[in-house]
Amino acid sequence: MAKAARPVRVFISYAHQDRRHLDALVTHLSALERTHEIRCTFDERSLESGRAWEPRLIAELRAANIVLLLITAHFMRSDYCVDTELRLAREREERGEIDLLPVRVESVELGTHWLNKLQAVTVAGLPVAEAGLENVAWAHVAKEVRRRADFLAGERPVMQALNEVDEVVHSGKADHASAGAADDTSACPYPSVGAFWRGMLCGGAAPVFASVPGTLSQYAPMLMGPPNAKRALHREFRQAIETDRHFGQRKRLTINACMSISAGQMVHRDTRDDSSKRLLGLYESIVRNAIPVFVQADYFERVLKPVFAASGGGACFEAVVTGRLFMLDNYYVRRFLTTQGMDHILPADVIDDICRDAWAMEVGGPGTGVHPVANQAPRYLDGDVWIAVRSGTSERFLTSFVDIGNEAERREEMARLRTAATGLRILATSEDLPSIRRLVEMSED
Repeated sequence: MAKAARPVRVFISYAHQDRRHLDALVTHLSALERTHEIRCTFDERSLESGRAWEPRLIAELRAANIVLLLITAHFMRSDYCVDTELRLAREREERGEIDLLPVRVESVELGTHWLNKLQAVTVAGLPVAEAGLENVAWAHVAKEVRRRADFLAGERPVMQALNEVDEVVHSGKADHASAGAADDTSACPYPSVGAFWRGMLCGGAAPVFASVPGTLSQYAPMLMGPPNAKRALHREFRQAIETDRHFGQRKRLTINACMSISAGQMVHRDTRDDSSKRLLGLYESIVRNAIPVFVQADYFERVLKPVFAASGGGACFEAVVTGRLFMLDNYYVRRFLTTQGMDHILPADVIDDICRDAWAMEVGGPGTGVHPVANQAPRYLDGDVWIAVRSGTSERFLTSFVDIGNEAERREEMARLRTAATGLRILATSEDLPSIRRLVEMSED
């Protein structure tokens, strides 16, 4: 997907029984339409009359940059919304061609539907129509649409990266254990994180549970997927910068953001606004060699928090982790790469590899657990600490390599980065990445 030209094309998918919700949204988007920042299409009434509407509506969906979904019970019951519009939108999202933006308008049980893996727009965690002060709520949705339009224009690379990472994190917060408890809770043992990835990528049926030794850290990976795919992405991106000087000059404001994500940054994720699960990382020496581990909140508070507190800095400890395996929705990587124009300079097979097979573990249910290795200090864990900053319209990461398990080194480097960020606007840090809702509030002018 090339850099989106203004106006950004927004397709709104909704059930006709929800017309009043559509009217409220379109009213709040009208200012963005008047300034030619976006152009909305929603049904046959938004098209020129005189020709069959359905082929033209499908053509608009195929040409859209953002597909907005007004999620209600009526929407999920509509065959046309789900089987036609949603299916086509999902196909385009998987190819990195669109930003698929669900808006939770009313309370609806999505069950195991893949929509549950996408971060939906809500208002303080509530559906838009149930949040009170509907004008304020729909203005919040319009603000989110404008922010996504800025992402597609390539104008907010750091914020887009943090937003996309939050998307994949949300996909891990679904209730995977409820999809059917396995009768056999015995875990398939792997001797290392690297061996786990080799085993998971060799083909055949994946085990339900896995048991893997490594360094468990409160710093979670920002780039999910197999370590070799991460390595290839970072290598190819570095080579592209060196060989395509025009690209480097043209992307001078975004190159640090791209480099930081392709290197696989780490983040200590703050979950104060979402108590369902905590995202950690299980590592083997280097951040690239990582398995994302989602830990249920009660298990984290009851079992892991005291161990982290006693680990000398609270960042990591050696353990054997046994967890239920599941796949993350990793399409966010392709969307970020295409939005930033890197799909034109990176090999297609490298992008394909990083956008699939993003396995994760869930800990806290039956058959799972974390078993600390007694009397073993954390091994060296090579990772980044970082600060995301903005100066005018320029966004970038300030980074430093550290041993994540060395608290003194970590604190010293973070202090140095904060000094380097003097006079700049801090969007987020690796020590405390707020929820995307608070990031939006922080980043608005």
